[in-house]
Amino acid sequence: MKNHLTIAVLIALTLVSLCFGQTSTKQAAKSKSKAAQDSALVEKLAGEEKAIWGSVKNKQADEFGSFLADDYTAVYNDGIRNKSEDVESVRNVDLKDFSFTDVKVVFPQKNMAVVTYKATVHGSFKGQDFSGVYFCSSVWVIRGGKWLGVLHTEAKS
Repeated sequence: MKNHLTIAVLIALTLVSLCFGQTSTKQAAKSKSKAAQDSALVEKLAGEEKAIWGSVKNKQADEFGSFLADDYTAVYNDGIRNKSEDVESVRNVDLKDFSFTDVKVVFPQKNMAVVTYKATVHGSFKGQDFSGVYFCSSVWVIRGGKWLGVLHTEAKS
């Protein structure tokens, strides 16, 4: 009788451990899937940030504006601009080249991302050289199923 009880306990423990193992495997697979989605989203948002700078470099003001929400705000060393002011300023920028390092993306909420990076730029605004290294941040939100910029800041180092 004791042998039967011991065998029954061993079987029960084995089944319990298999159940927990199954949950862990499913959780690990789900976690890997989420990590892959997060990685893809990080790449997408980093790409959006580069694309918006590319539209400035190519003097494509309308394309630049298409990345921005209507309530967008930009904070620069020379002041604060709304969307229409920042879109208009693109027409006065001569951006020769730019590169990013230290790009980081965090998600404070499901539909919000904060992108931070260091930008090295060469160019001018209305003939004034602004070349240098800048510490930048952008806040992106999903609106109407699309990621749009709502805030951008730059501080020259």
